[in-house]
Amino acid sequence: MRNIKTFTLIELLIVISIIAIMAAMLLPALGKAKQATQAIACLNNLKQMGPAFFSYINDNNEYAMGTNNGSIYTWNTYLVLGGGLPNYNIFKCPSDTNPRMNAGIPHTPPCTSESSYRYPNSYAGNFQFLKPTIKPFKAAIRPSCVIVAIDVNCGFQISYSSGWKWREDLLYTNRHSGGVNILYGDLHAARKATPEIPESDWHADLWWCEGL
Repeated sequence: MRNIKTFTLIELLIVISIIAIMAAMLLPALGKAKQATQAIACLNNLKQMGPAFFSYINDNNEYAMGTNNGSIYTWNTYLVLGGGLPNYNIFKCPSDTNPRMNAGIPHTPPCTSESSYRYPNSYAGNFQFLKPTIKPFKAAIRPSCVIVAIDVNCGFQISYSSGWKWREDLLYTNRHSGGVNILYGDLHAARKATPEIPESDWHADLWWCEGL
């Protein structure tokens, strides 16, 4: 009868220790890979909003959709109703663990509950254009510098109140490696490091209104 070699307790502990060390080394890399994937998905969300935005303004004499924080008719809903987006799912950033809950159109995913028609929203629109009484989008001199929508911590519109600050009021996001994803007026979406975004008044700062 052949002898069967078995692990001693010390050998078993050594094997377990090696596995634990390898796992500890791999977890940070896996975490970074997950963050990178979520950041790409967020950028894709914004890129899909771009054609919907232009579809809407092309049908409305170059004026962007309105926004109203007292009803379901936010800029998000206008993109669903008149921009061709199929539902509200695109407005949730995969990295956003505590998104703002907006009221939405009944029975439009994920607003499927009879008792609560709400969807998670991780993005804010630029109020300089998201109000038909301000100016048409064709007035933009440099569309590539105009913010249409931005990845935020809370809220659904920017540049609507004098005196608000990007970092001081905690509306910034560092979800994507210390940066924020932005959709610009020429349809390109890109990441910008949070420290590069001016802190000053959204109404007055040229960065928020660049190209207007």
